[in-house]
Amino acid sequence: MIKHGINKIKKGAFADCRGLKSVSLPENLKELGAGAFLNCEALQSMTIPNGVTEIANNLFNGCKLLNYVKMHENIQSIGEGAFIDCVTMHKVSFPKNLTVIGDRAFAGCISLTRRAMSFARAGRSPRLLMRRQRLNSTYPPAPERL
Repeated sequence: MIKHGINKIKKGAFADCRGLKSVSLPENLKELGAGAFLNCEALQSMTIPNGVTEIANNLFNGCKLLNYVKMHENIQSIGEGAFIDCVTMHKVSFPKNLTVIGDRAFAGCISLTRRAMSFARAGRSPRLLMRRQRLNSTYPPAPERL
């Protein structure tokens, strides 16, 4: 558990902690730096606190056993490469305030399909800019709008 009172986890703070299985983040957390959990191969799940509004670039890149991330409604963007090679991730629920998904955010997520991606607003998808984003693609196509 990360100490209460910590409001920012810096870039790469837990990068390459290959044995890290779980982390409990404090509710007052406001920012998760880019690549903070990069290559934490044993990390299995994560709940993002309400104060965090952005999933930073490469935040969970290489977290091969990460199968679930709970994102609260305050998340507005998912950065480039945020979930690259999270090969066991099988479902994503997008928060209703999400407006941007960065390049290759879910590349290499071989267990994730478009059918497994759900939106918070039933019957009406939020406007998402999928900047050259296509699941499991190394060479993404032109921009796609949902």
